[in-house]
Amino acid sequence: MFNWIFNLIDWNRNLGGVRSSGWRNVQQQKIKEQPTCEATGKKGTLLDPLQVHHVLPFHLYPTEELNPKNLIVLRRSLHFWMGHFGSWSSYNLKIREDAAELLDKIKNRP
Repeated sequence: MFNWIFNLIDWNRNLGGVRSSGWRNVQQQKIKEQPTCEATGKKGTLLDPLQVHHVLPFHLYPTEELNPKNLIVLRRSLHFWMGHFGSWSSYNLKIREDAAELLDKIKNRP
């Protein structure tokens, strides 16, 4: 249980990558353009806010950090589980497809 909580709030999520000074503005702009989670269609909440996820991790592809085509908006819980498979050192190259599939299932649920 404690490992799950630690991983969820792990502050060393950059894995040695250094954020660009422009990241905060790009992040805010992306959420402004896409104000709902791309996997659930829901807005963020206090305990599960929207976050911007890099499809190609910025610590491995630093030139893609600010590229809007490399970003997807997810709620924090889905960012960790769908975007990183429950480990910040992992990444999901098919996050767009997985998010679209989940959103379709939610929209068409019985």
